[in-house]
Amino acid sequence: YILDLACGTGCVGIALAVNLPQATITATDISTDAVSLAKQNAMMHDLIMRFRFMSGDMFSPVRNAGTLFDAVVCNPPYIKDGEWEFLPEQIRTFEPRRALLSGHDGLDFIKRMILEVSGILVPGGYLVFEMGLGQAETVRSMIDKINDLEFVETVQDYRAIERVAVVRKSKQLKPVAPHR
Repeated sequence: YILDLACGTGCVGIALAVNLPQATITATDISTDAVSLAKQNAMMHDLIMRFRFMSGDMFSPVRNAGTLFDAVVCNPPYIKDGEWEFLPEQIRTFEPRRALLSGHDGLDFIKRMILEVSGILVPGGYLVFEMGLGQAETVRSMIDKINDLEFVETVQDYRAIERVAVVRKSKQLKPVAPHR
């Protein structure tokens, strides 16, 4: 089971469904319009039977559904609020601010996602998400502070920028250093 969190148009979930024919995808987004568009796109690719679509904030749509996920994938908002004016006009014209902007450091969504993901991942499950330029070290540091998450690797984009974080939920909790 794979969760496409903040699914937007559904392109990530659809790509996974095409390449992993055994996978069942749950696609969620806070925007009901985005969920509707993702559903239309899955239908267009004859993949609708492999999807479940839900709308809501972060993990709330799936938290009480009784399903733990093998993987959570996400292309989250990660742009600093103050950078909106510097984005290309075609992006500012067609993309909703909420889909791109994430606080003063661009990490509000990612911080929350990292703090909450353990509750919906199976032990050994993966969280894979995109991040912005210069955010990799901060993301690593945040993950290191979560007891049951371990940072696996980053994947670089074609410009050698650390762009995708791969995180695994531990099968057991990290040892806690004794207080002295």
